[in-house]
Amino acid sequence: MIDYRNDREAPRWDELRKQWVHELCERTNRNAKMPRKSGQTEEGCKPSTAPAATNSPQMEPETAPATTTKKEGFLTMRNYDLPGTESVSYKDAFVKYVQTGFTDKAMGDSHDGLYRLPGNADRTFRAELAARSVMRRLCRVVELHRNAADTIRVSDSDTPAQWLAEGQAMSIAGHLHEYTVKDVTPRKLAVLARMDNEVLNDEVDPLPALARELAVMFAEAEDAALCCGAGGVEPVGVVDQAESMEADALTWDALVQLYTSVLPRYRQNGVWLMSDNALMVCRTLTDANGHPILSGVHADEMLGHKIETCAGMDDAHVCFGDWGYLWLCQRQPLTVQAMREMFASRGQMGFRAMERLDGVLVRPEAIHVLTVSTTTEE
Repeated sequence: MIDYRNDREAPRWDELRKQWVHELCERTNRNAKMPRKSGQTEEGCKPSTAPAATNSPQMEPETAPATTTKKEGFLTMRNYDLPGTESVSYKDAFVKYVQTGFTDKAMGDSHDGLYRLPGNADRTFRAELAARSVMRRLCRVVELHRNAADTIRVSDSDTPAQWLAEGQAMSIAGHLHEYTVKDVTPRKLAVLARMDNEVLNDEVDPLPALARELAVMFAEAEDAALCCGAGGVEPVGVVDQAESMEADALTWDALVQLYTSVLPRYRQNGVWLMSDNALMVCRTLTDANGHPILSGVHADEMLGHKIETCAGMDDAHVCFGDWGYLWLCQRQPLTVQAMREMFASRGQMGFRAMERLDGVLVRPEAIHVLTVSTTTEE
């Protein structure tokens, strides 16, 4: 049984265990293909005493173990049943856990009562989260180890590439710069969900439904914090990390000024981000002839760049820039705890889910923010 009480060592031991099983499987397969000496059995070097084969039918045993054939062996990942999140035993134990609230030894130990989702359910959660979270589609998602440092060193060098003649030494004068250090805080994001016991017990595998419900709740909370988070227990929003400019109203001139204020290197892959109300105001803007600026087949673009709306963005800010420099640092993946007594009187099972993450804009000049006093035209 694996002891997960030391959370900082759990990911490293999982990787070592998978590597050990892979090497052991390859060694077993190689030994199975080696030619045997005359008179030797498959088990080793004792001479074979089995009777010669006859044409008479042989009686088959009534029952056989699941791993009796030497061709498949017991060292395959499925049959070995490692107590990791990808094993069959872990998934079966976790399904019973969400249905009854009682743990099994195949799940290992947890000092805080939280357990990782099985492999398929965790991938369902990640896929649903990426599809529903606007910020995860825009920014760069970086998965960090639990024992990684709480800082990220980012190069802030703007030294251009050099043309060199044959044999000419490359100058390093422009590369002797200091690295920018960005702090990464493992901020805890937790939700409380619940499902009817009838739904949990009727489905053969209730984990995908649970994973999708959790993904919806986490996506909304992540978008709101990454856009306009106030810091403290939540990440600092991009509106407070990026370079900003102000305008009295959301006008076309202000939007053009915001666009041109971004450097060309960040403007190339730039994307607009705003709220639904701000987009509605942008669609009412007209040119000198009174025609709407955002219309036709390119109504979802502005100045040749895509417009994204996010429910987490407030109406007073419009952002533009390269969102690849906004890093969503995932410190700890999703973990879940079943709470059978909290909603037992209602015939429901409660689930406490948690993840740790932070949002860091590694280059503040990559995204610019327009702050307007009102989103209505004067």
